[in-house]
Amino acid sequence: MKKNMRSYIEQAKNGATRKHLNFVDDPKMNFVNQPNLYANGAGAPSNGVKQSMPYAVTVTSVSASNVSNFDVLGAYEYINNAGFTAAGSLVIGSITIASAIPGVTYRDLLYQSMNNPFTVGMTYLNCSTAGQVDQVFTITTKDANGTQVIIPIVPSTDPYQQIATIQVVNQEYRMDGFTKLTFSTILANAVLTIRWFPSDNLNPARALSGQPTGRSYGNPGIIRK
Repeated sequence: MKKNMRSYIEQAKNGATRKHLNFVDDPKMNFVNQPNLYANGAGAPSNGVKQSMPYAVTVTSVSASNVSNFDVLGAYEYINNAGFTAAGSLVIGSITIASAIPGVTYRDLLYQSMNNPFTVGMTYLNCSTAGQVDQVFTITTKDANGTQVIIPIVPSTDPYQQIATIQVVNQEYRMDGFTKLTFSTILANAVLTIRWFPSDNLNPARALSGQPTGRSYGNPGIIRK
């Protein structure tokens, strides 16, 4: 009986840690453990687990005024938007969203999020415009059964951080066709780069070679200890 009670308490504690995530199913938590990440001197994981590589976009504003409530991603909502250019970037008003990865378009990223969802383990924000990386944003997602989750993210600068143009957000969230980030404010003439480091992703094509469709990734090592 004591064992059953202890197990119940542990399950309740685990559930409590997940209540602020936007998962509408059971999440796989955090990056894969990578002991001795830089032990071989080449920056590659010593245990064979692939280090997380980011998906990235650049949000460029040419407006002399601030823009409120601006969405990034949200593939199901924006994939057919008339603002797409021939180069695969999306122009909405005075703001352009373009891929920051060579050979990949923003439209490619939207399609991939629809078909190969992933869990964001870390969101990296970079902008030289003072205060942009400190702007509040919300993560919104939903399920076709009507479940909807909205999580406000208030970036907090580490008191020991000396660079004011970068923010790292460790909130985990699932990225699929419904998921979008809504920035409360894109400051005038800001050029904001957003990088999403996946802790896992899903690719059904892996099953063709007998591999599991899901794959987990190691910590990208952005924050050194």
